[in-house]
Amino acid sequence: MNQKKFIITVFAVCAIIVIGAVGYVVVNTRVAAPTSNTVFTPTPVSTPTPTTGESSNLLTAPLAGGEVNTSGYRYEFAHKQDPPGNTLNDHLVFVSPSGEKTVVPDSIWFQIYAATAFDKTEKQGGQNLTSFYMPVHPTNKDIIFLSTEEPLVETFSRITNRIYSYNLKTSELKEVYSETVENNSPMNPHSARILRTVGTDGSKVLVLYDDYENSPGPCTKIWYHYKDRVAYLELADVQGGLKSYTVPSYKVEEGRVDSDKCLQELQ
Repeated sequence: MNQKKFIITVFAVCAIIVIGAVGYVVVNTRVAAPTSNTVFTPTPVSTPTPTTGESSNLLTAPLAGGEVNTSGYRYEFAHKQDPPGNTLNDHLVFVSPSGEKTVVPDSIWFQIYAATAFDKTEKQGGQNLTSFYMPVHPTNKDIIFLSTEEPLVETFSRITNRIYSYNLKTSELKEVYSETVENNSPMNPHSARILRTVGTDGSKVLVLYDDYENSPGPCTKIWYHYKDRVAYLELADVQGGLKSYTVPSYKVEEGRVDSDKCLQELQ
């Protein structure tokens, strides 16, 4: 696979918004201390060296849950014509549920979504934004959570996944969780899973396990079809890592009804 094809592949992977995965092999898991706005530098792979600490937690105690909140931010790009007729990504923008837009500093953009910034940086590889939704911190509306994947080999058999918190007011990006995994995708034994943030439940940040080539149909509903593939990160116990999440029955039924309605409309 040549370099140009690999870049295009990475960009296409990040456009997929629905995911699936079960069971996994974690090669290296790290609960990271906060990091500031730094330009992307590939993370070296090492033997497992989990890092924990009180400062890693984003809450002092868990919040009551039981209800899935999928009202999160999405991302888009501001474009420019350079030269005329050639559309390029100019800025990464986070958009609130109400439509309010926040321009992301280029240093953060280049770090969390490297493939889409190639025209500006001419750098290959790096992390790519994978969030389905970027959920809001349950007690601080200025903070959202996002996920990225960084393929370490061209076959996507070894990937580093990260979950970040991002402050919309200060542009401070902090790595909350990181893992390096390999050959753990349920769709392909030779590729690794990726993570996608999808919502919150109380003080839990919900993520879906995905395969980078997963391309489900238009009537696929994640809370119904992928209910057994959801995990969570408890903000009051980040050191505990990702744990299996049981989707509430009302959310599963909601997904089933929506899927059935979609299928009927397609007939």
